[in-house]
Parts: sequence; C-alpha cells; structure tokens
Amino acid sequence: MAITRENEALLRFQLIETTNKLIESFFILKKMILRSENKDFDQVLILDNLIKLKTLSSLNTIIINYQMAPLGKDLRRNISYTFINQSLKDIANSSLNIANFLMKSSKEGYSTKWALKMVDLIIEGLQMISILIESENSSEAKNIIEFDKKINIEFETLIIDSFADNKKENTIIIKEKIKFLKIGYIISAKNFEDIGDKLKTIAENILYIIGTANF
Repeated sequence: MAITRENEALLRFQLIETTNKLIESFFILKKMILRSENKDFDQVLILDNLIKLKTLSSLNTIIINYQMAPLGKDLRRNISYTFINQSLKDIANSSLNIANFLMKSSKEGYSTKWALKMVDLIIEGLQMISILIESENSSEAKNIIEFDKKINIEFETLIIDSFADNKKENTIIIKEKIKFLKIGYIISAKNFEDIGDKLKTIAENILYIIGTANF
C-alpha cells in the first residue's frame, strides 16, 4: 500500500491551518510594536500553544502515512513533510521569542518600530508558504528560497537606521540605547534569520514533494 493523494490532502490541510495561525501570531506582533499591551503578548502565547498542538496533530498524520509508505520515494516524501512541520513549529518558537523581546523593550521605554518592516516581511513569507502548500507551484517555491536573503538584508538596513534616528539624543542615552539594542539585535537577528531559513527549508521540501508526485 502506498500513500495516496487523499492521505496527503489531509496533511496539507493541517499544515495550511498551522501556517495561517502563524500569520495570525505575527499580526499580533505588529500590534505589540504599535501599542505594547500585555493582552497582545498573552494572545501570542495562546497561539504558540495552539500551533504546537497542531504540529503534533500533523506529526500523527505523518506517522500514519509512514506506515503506508513501503517505497523509498514515499518514505522520503514523509521526511519532507516532517521537515515542513518542524519548521512551522520552529517559526512559532521564534515568534514567541520576538514577543518576549518586544515586551522587554516596551518596559525599558525603547521603540521597536524598526521591527515593523521585518514582521511585515515574515507575514508576506508565511502567506506565500500557505499558498504554496495548497497550489504546489514550483515557481513560487523558488521565489521563497530567495526570500530569506531579503529578510537578512532588510534587517541589517533597519537596525542601522534605528541608530541614526538617535543622533539628537545625548551621548549617555545613545550609549545605553545602543547597548540595549545590541542585545536585542543578537536576539532578534537570530530569530528573524532563523525564520528566513525555515521558510527556505519549507520551500525546498515542497519542491521535492512536487517533483515526486505521480498520483
């Protein structure tokens, strides 16, 4: 018995649902940047837990499909779906890490509006992923593979611009802010870069799935 399109259709539906919940989470991050309310962080936390449950459900579906995959090709497709599922879970973890940084920044009185463009880019990337999982369009997958480069370049530009905006403040405040933002840079850079890498991983594995489909 081999995996059928019907078996994979359920799995793709679950992955799309998870991706859409991630999009919802990043829209809440936008609200946090603009207004910094505790209830927004609580919503991100709730969504993080929900996404983890959804990825667990998808993993169960993958295991069921694995039991129906006697062929090497079918096994490799299952592995690809596992990478996609884990990548979505990792993006959720990064989302929570960014939310924590935004809350800390707000309490310290530092603006994080520089991160708004980054969050918009992540939302755009996730929307592309959601469409890609449903459409299985190889051209779209190749666009996403290049998307993480755009994320990295944009982040570096924004962090430099954020320092430039501080030029009217006195030297002590600037030094304190730069020290704080350097810590934030390390945290945020790792998470934003990780998300770009995960989007690329998802696209690469969907490309394999597209290339091996012969139902």
